[in-house]
Amino acid sequence: MRNLEEILDNSPKGAAFSNGTSWEIWSSRWCEQCVNDINEDCPIIMAGFLHVMPREWVEVGMQKYECTEFEPREEEQ
Repeated sequence: MRNLEEILDNSPKGAAFSNGTSWEIWSSRWCEQCVNDINEDCPIIMAGFLHVMPREWVEVGMQKYECTEFEPREEEQ
């Protein structure tokens, strides 16, 4: 995974989501289920908060993205 500096240097500027609700819905499905954000330190998310459109978020519809770095967390038993 790229670090924050690499993402900021090589991604277009602009917000991925039009509002906080859109972000919350999307992140609950992707980020909160991903091993890369267990400690809440994912550089892709940080770039998104800085109004940079990470290349790792591939648009598959209007404000619908898939994250290329997504790795599902293992189920807790």
